Amino acid sequence: MAATGHDRRRWLTKPLLMPVLMVGRDRLTQRALALGAVGDVALLGSSETAFTAGLVSFLAGHIAWIIALRQRPGGGGALFLCRMPCWRWRSSAACTCPPTRAW
Repeated sequence: MAATGHDRRRWLTKPLLMPVLMVGRDRLTQRALALGAVGDVALLGSSETAFTAGLVSFLAGHIAWIIALRQRPGGGGALFLCRMPCWRWRSSAACTCPPTRAW
């Protein structure tokens, strides 16, 4: 398939977005954004290897985000621990950890 003007712009802008977002961020956040950028660039390819590389990069990026958020004041406790397990909630829509239930 021939590259259209839209595809060319995507190949140019996609790799540049995350470095722009990294400016002024702490190092852990920059690491998470960099892994997302690697995943974005990998997904520009069309092979199964490119897809797998993007998938692994995004997984590592999400883990990096968790680490970065846990280092912030408040520690991200609402992300992990609730006093009431989700299976005890009446609806799956309410299966979140509101700050009033976090440690």
